[in-house]
Amino acid sequence: MRRFRVRPTRAGTLYFDVRIYDDRRKMLRALARNDHKLGVRVDWSATDAVCRSFQFQRFRGRRWRSLPILGVLFFNRQVLGAGIVAHEMAHAAVQWARRVGLSGHRVWNRRGTTEWVENERFAFAVGNLCAQFWTEYYRRRR
Repeated sequence: MRRFRVRPTRAGTLYFDVRIYDDRRKMLRALARNDHKLGVRVDWSATDAVCRSFQFQRFRGRRWRSLPILGVLFFNRQVLGAGIVAHEMAHAAVQWARRVGLSGHRVWNRRGTTEWVENERFAFAVGNLCAQFWTEYYRRRR
């Protein structure tokens, strides 16, 4: 298994953990173990990749604070390609947008300057996630 992190913004602290398994069977076993830890049951039998997002918090000082991890992206090398990666990174960007408070209405509806800025911010997040994925994938492939 290969493992690395990708960040929606270049300077941000928020990140996704990426795990690439050698085959689908290993990925599905890892998902089953993850489900068991979380106390959930999901049928992943028809999936080739998964973006599992969550928000962990820790009590610090006098209040709860969110940890910077946004989730885990599960891939298997047998079907790894640009389309699958882009699809999962779009899911990841949606989770990031929720966490940072981007307005879904403004991301999807371009009517003015504010909407355009949020739409671009979301699109840059998807691009950053994809670019970092492929950079790390080929760097660790050797």
